[in-house]
Amino acid sequence: MVLPSAYESYGIVYVEAQQFGLPVIGTTAGAAGEIIRHGDNGYLIPPDDPNALAELLQRLQHQRQLLLDLSQNALAAYHHHASWDESCEIIRHYLYTELNRS
Repeated sequence: MVLPSAYESYGIVYVEAQQFGLPVIGTTAGAAGEIIRHGDNGYLIPPDDPNALAELLQRLQHQRQLLLDLSQNALAAYHHHASWDESCEIIRHYLYTELNRS
């Protein structure tokens, strides 16, 4: 999955792609680096560098084993992220704690 945006604040779309075992390509601008481990479950490229993106895509097209490895790592990375239910529980607990603090 390729999303070479100029900036991503978090990039939930990267996590959602990993759920399906898709390696992800994002940019170094913003927080994509919190999700994408360069060379492990995807790649980070400089923003506004179409040549870097083209070179990476051509490389991946010819290295099928690398794509398989990235895919397996992407799926494993997905399982390390909190689910929506877990995230909501964390937020609920935080809000409950903060509201009852006073």
